[in-house]
Amino acid sequence: MRRHILRVILRRWHAHLGLPRKESCSWHQDRLSEELIELNGAESLIGTLSEASDVIFSVSRAEYEGFTDDRATVFVFLERLSTFWAVAVVAYMLYKFTMRWSFYRVTAYACGLRGARLDAVRDVINPAKSHKLDEVAARHGVQAEEFRRVGGIVRRLWPLVP
Repeated sequence: MRRHILRVILRRWHAHLGLPRKESCSWHQDRLSEELIELNGAESLIGTLSEASDVIFSVSRAEYEGFTDDRATVFVFLERLSTFWAVAVVAYMLYKFTMRWSFYRVTAYACGLRGARLDAVRDVINPAKSHKLDEVAARHGVQAEEFRRVGGIVRRLWPLVP
């Protein structure tokens, strides 16, 4: 029952985020490998929580996009954790990536994007790195300097974006 509920929640959440579908299984495998390396290198409790949420995000996104592997499912990873930590990781993942998604949408709106151009802004990469802001700006046809400037203002007003 719990598996079914989590599966439904994640499916609806990924549908809401509406991230562009990646066409190859290898893209997902590469992301998962990167995230597992970062998880193994985490040195603090919050770092471990954050990296574990990245692993679950990578796996759940791959599953949502139809790339499944019985050895690497959300449940394979979560079953290694106590119920408390599994809930904490999933809750943090939902918070972290929803906040990032919202950050980019608010920043794009403040930069003047409207309609279909605004609706196309569906990014969840780390906004704390300016080169990532530049990537998002370029992807959506916004001046990088303006996007960075506005993003800095949004981050000051909205400091809890992980």
